[in-house]
Amino acid sequence: MATTTTDQQQQPLFLPNVASNTQSLSTTKFLSACFAGSVAGILGLQNFHGFLLFAFACLLSSAFVAVRNGSVGGIERKVHGGWMELVNPGTDNAAAFVLVWTLFYGVVHGMSMKLSLYLLRINVYWDLQYTTRNWDYLSLFGQGAETAVSVEGGR
Repeated sequence: MATTTTDQQQQPLFLPNVASNTQSLSTTKFLSACFAGSVAGILGLQNFHGFLLFAFACLLSSAFVAVRNGSVGGIERKVHGGWMELVNPGTDNAAAFVLVWTLFYGVVHGMSMKLSLYLLRINVYWDLQYTTRNWDYLSLFGQGAETAVSVEGGR
């Protein structure tokens, strides 16, 4: 690990700390966007309501970061760019929000219709197979032969 001189440590913005803070803030914003996208998808929010949730999540995560780190010198001392950098979600995080939103919406709400149609198709197939097998079993032992004749004769 490289040692730093006292001159470098006394600078207003010490570059390794700025890089670490920027990386931590970027990770926090990304996870916040993904979490908000999953919540919006599970709740089934559409259009403007989903983006309102994204804006609320950005403001809430910014407030948490500000409260957690906004000691003595204010947020401008810890985050390069100040409040605008803290509140700005970034295009990558907005894209991640939309991606996770559509993924969870499709899994929870889109697949439920396909799954119900698929299960209905299996149920109809099972009913047809079970009825046919049951009829063959009963007619094999001489039971239900009258039913078989009446069904055949009724056509």
